[in-house]
Amino acid sequence: MLAIILGLVSAAAYGASDFVAGLSARFVHYAAIALLTQIVAATASLVIAFIAPGTSDLSAWAWGALSGLGSGLGTIALYRGLATGQMNVVAPISAAVAAVIPVAVGLASGERPSLVVLGGIAVLLPAIALISTTGPADPEPPTPAAEPTPGGSGEVAVRVRRLRAGALDGVLAGIGFGALFVALSQASDTSGMWPSAAGQLAALLTIAVYAALTIGLAGAVSMLRDSARGPRLGAIAAGVGSAVAIVAYLIASRHGFLVVVSVLTSLYPAGTVLLARLVLHERASRLQGAGLALAACGVALVAAG
Repeated sequence: MLAIILGLVSAAAYGASDFVAGLSARFVHYAAIALLTQIVAATASLVIAFIAPGTSDLSAWAWGALSGLGSGLGTIALYRGLATGQMNVVAPISAAVAAVIPVAVGLASGERPSLVVLGGIAVLLPAIALISTTGPADPEPPTPAAEPTPGGSGEVAVRVRRLRAGALDGVLAGIGFGALFVALSQASDTSGMWPSAAGQLAALLTIAVYAALTIGLAGAVSMLRDSARGPRLGAIAAGVGSAVAIVAYLIASRHGFLVVVSVLTSLYPAGTVLLARLVLHERASRLQGAGLALAACGVALVAAG
């Protein structure tokens, strides 16, 4: 039961982190927000690792670094997909792939949950994709001036390219996040919280390189310095949430099956949707509502099993 509770705590923390980071990115370039968020997450994770009992060995740093590389690359692919592709393509694909990969790895490595739990997982996988969808009213990226005018075959070609780009970025993001889940679960139980610290540092390095190549590190610092206080506080809160999510997932993976914990953690879009409803009064789409209902049923089955 502890693994189930912590898996859901991780999902809630991830969802809250994504929500406040998304709000902050409305006012400051997303790469700058991602960089500040990751700095805070890495710092918090290091503090937790020093306080918690455990041994900092090569294995802990290796698995942690691999998880951080997956997290960093997954974040970059997701942001790029949301910026240049179709949001309602990128989000569900990334969430579904991120859930399927650890399930496949767990089953292949010999994990055998009960049939009731497997039934819950089978319900949760489509629920994750449905919760991650966006409504039909979501705006599409603007058409650059150099592209063909609407109404002709050129517009169709542009839409097809965007869909393909969004699907590819969704898959890449899902692979990255799936690698995060799998790698952290392989770390030794005696390594304490050092795998999460190593992962956050590796993710910070990855995102810092991306920020340097896109807006420049000086540009990111300037954007954050010149911004209002709200976006900076949001990024800091998102970093704390990310650190909590990783720690909760790491502990959960040591007390339960990878196939269960990873799927529960992958429910993080539900937290984002619920916060958008409570704080921004945004209405969930019918697909998201169906996904939330399925998620409740799936969690109940997993808990009962």
